[in-house]
Amino acid sequence: MTDIRLIEPNEAAVLATIDASARAEPWAAVVFDGLLAKPTTSALVAAEAGQPAAYVLVRSSGLEAEILMIATASAARRRGLGRALFEALVAQLKTAGTKELLLEVAADNDAALALYKAQGCVTVGRRTNYYPRGNGAIDALLLRLVLS
Repeated sequence: MTDIRLIEPNEAAVLATIDASARAEPWAAVVFDGLLAKPTTSALVAAEAGQPAAYVLVRSSGLEAEILMIATASAARRRGLGRALFEALVAQLKTAGTKELLLEVAADNDAALALYKAQGCVTVGRRTNYYPRGNGAIDALLLRLVLS
């Protein structure tokens, strides 16, 4: 069973631990500390059997929100945690009166793109050569989900 909850501002280390398992260039706990200290930034964490396994970090401003990062620990992938987090975030944002959600994703991240498109996100822009990859870079796709 997956439990999803709002992360507390003093739990940056939880996010950093998940991030270290999820990404090649993870953020340090101090980065999460700084982000969670801001009143416009919050995070949801998904846990399986009591162990945090995925998170979504979001910044909200007025009627708009932006996903800053969503990550799933490598050992917990392909179990629907990203989808569950995304759906919980959307429900939370709708309750708060947020009208749109924005995010960016690497153009070669097929799993993430499939998730976002299945949830109704549409591509609204592109940042050329945004994500470094080896000797080159890959574009970022800008996505939007209308919540109202």
